[in-house]
Amino acid sequence: MEELFLSILNMSVTASYVIVIVMLIRLLLKKAPKYISYALWAVVGFRLVLPFSFESVFSLLPFRENPIPQTLALGEEVPFTSALDAALNAAGDAANGGIGTVTVHLGRTSDGYPVTTKAYNSQVWLVFGSYLWLIGIAALLFYSILSIVLLKRHLKGAMIYKDSIYEACNLKTPFVLGFFRPKIYIPSGLTPEEKSYVILHEQTHITRMDHMVKLLAFLILCIHWFNPLVWIAFMMMTSDMEMSCDEKVLQKMGSNVKKAYSNSLLSLAMDKRIFNGSPLAFGEGNVKRRIKNVLNYRRPSLWVTVSAVIVLIGVSIGLMANPEKRDTNEITGTGTGEDSQEVLPMDGSVSYGIIKLANGEAQYAISPLSGDDAELAEDIIMDAMIKSTIWPGVDVKTLKECYLLRVTYNDGTRSDYYAYLQDGEAVLQGGTGGLCRSLDKKLYEKLVTLVEESMAEQKTGIDRTNLDACVSGAILTANAGLHPDSDFATEAHTVLKTVEKGNKTTVYAMVLYLEFNFEGDSFYESGGSHMPVAMTFEKNTAGEYELREYWIPQDGNGYAPSIRKKFPSDIYKDALDTQKYVVGHIQKCYAQAVEHGNIPADRHIARLVETICSSPAEASNPQAYIDVHSIEYREMIYYGSYTLRYCFSLFEQGGQTGLEGHIMAAACRDILGKEDIDIKADTGQEWYDAFKESVKDLRKEKGDDYIRENMPGSWILLQVLDAHGN
Repeated sequence: MEELFLSILNMSVTASYVIVIVMLIRLLLKKAPKYISYALWAVVGFRLVLPFSFESVFSLLPFRENPIPQTLALGEEVPFTSALDAALNAAGDAANGGIGTVTVHLGRTSDGYPVTTKAYNSQVWLVFGSYLWLIGIAALLFYSILSIVLLKRHLKGAMIYKDSIYEACNLKTPFVLGFFRPKIYIPSGLTPEEKSYVILHEQTHITRMDHMVKLLAFLILCIHWFNPLVWIAFMMMTSDMEMSCDEKVLQKMGSNVKKAYSNSLLSLAMDKRIFNGSPLAFGEGNVKRRIKNVLNYRRPSLWVTVSAVIVLIGVSIGLMANPEKRDTNEITGTGTGEDSQEVLPMDGSVSYGIIKLANGEAQYAISPLSGDDAELAEDIIMDAMIKSTIWPGVDVKTLKECYLLRVTYNDGTRSDYYAYLQDGEAVLQGGTGGLCRSLDKKLYEKLVTLVEESMAEQKTGIDRTNLDACVSGAILTANAGLHPDSDFATEAHTVLKTVEKGNKTTVYAMVLYLEFNFEGDSFYESGGSHMPVAMTFEKNTAGEYELREYWIPQDGNGYAPSIRKKFPSDIYKDALDTQKYVVGHIQKCYAQAVEHGNIPADRHIARLVETICSSPAEASNPQAYIDVHSIEYREMIYYGSYTLRYCFSLFEQGGQTGLEGHIMAAACRDILGKEDIDIKADTGQEWYDAFKESVKDLRKEKGDDYIRENMPGSWILLQVLDAHGN
């Protein structure tokens, strides 16, 4: 069941991309016959039903493999970033149904941190999600069947008009009902003219088998009920179905009936009932848009129809086909990354960035844009592109102020556009010496406001002369708004390499961005990301570092190649080893959350230990308790220094020879990592006593300064000992 559900999720994610493309294509086909738009939805249906397809170089899909790894259903190990990013991805959030809780399974790396991470809860969530999915399907089917039953009861008094056409006095809107022997139901009291329009419209539906198409579309909707884009596609498909049917009627009856036909639509749209919205009945919806389409209808010219058909065929092939498999070994870039201008692809195909310029010199950069900011950049470019008037641009280096909008594609190519004011009017110029087009001034003002607010936010409370502080500020700023409902954002990073070139400094770092929500005296993770990041800063005359680029790797198959291309060759492997840093980073973020929320860490840790020791009652091996309560044990590890301080204090009181002592010792040893001593102890207290003596000996040999700088866990122990007078 879980594998089936995961297949449905993958099809839904792929279809979501196809739906967006179809929605955009519909905008280009406004003048084309509506049956073209109607036919496009068949491609969406294809992607929602079939988990496989053919391969083609003309594929428009950005990914070949399943967006959600099948390993989540099989319980296999997956990288931390894969599990966490699946929960953070916009399309994946809707499809994964909450997959993303990452559990650490303890082992040892060379530095003492856990060897592997797993999407521990993925199977649990998949089981829960699969049952919720089935419940949703059952609910929709039950509602549709109930609607049909009630509708038929409502139609018991209908009188036959002729053939399979019935009149009913309690109807407000005509529709078709039935699958294999469809019947047309019309309201009584219609004029002969209105009857002719209505009957021809509904007969056209039947002739084209629209009632079967809608039934199939509704069944597909039931399967993918959790995806809001599928609901939107269903409504748009229904709208295109109705408008294409209207156009067919006008073709048969002539354009001279447009006004009368529109009046009929308007009169029959009044006082609609719930039965008219039955999933299997043709209610006359979207009346305003249909009337507008009817009144504006003109028989399309041959070249428009032919062009639309060509677009239909090309887009259908591109969206139905999967990308051809490429040999990833061909990607062998090993550049140093100092000169790279690559920016994050938001969806695997395109990303946006903004650079504020003064006399051609960069002043500030926001890259990459996300959410509403990315939509603003797209709106600015699209708004200018639809304007017909163009004129020669200027040398942007001569402008006191302008804004560079950079569009970066997944193949590394990019397009630059410059927004600025010319004689009080906003314009958008393509390239440094290209052509200008008019730009909506309100969009330009939004762009200016975005940059100014970002600059103000970044500068607040940050020592701009301290590079590490600027790195922290850049991480928080670049990820701000990732989860709007979060209460507190944290970051932790490890600098892998710093490269200086002139007045520019590029910091290559492993970065964890983690957000939290607080409930009373407790907190929980609400989302985040863990990945290698490259940040380029420019040092101004005041010695302040100003961010110019915030680079993160591509998603999916482009993840490793993009890192290889961007990062210097001597740290490339470190940049791929997220597991080496993840636990230490999480501990730092937890510490920030504890301090921010004034969380009683000791009380929570005590509760975690109690929970771990509560079961299984029949077990004698302490590891069995850890295995059963791996989530709670992980929490103990994430509390890091707080767990060490709590456990050391209890050990110092003595007597920790039972199960609790074993659990606390295991947690301490996993947190300490390479600081731990190589000893086999029968009890937790025995381990602690030996570890304490080794630290005290080291104190005599190396001194406090050495331990404080190089052995943070041991330094916590010395603080505990000093507090107890030992």
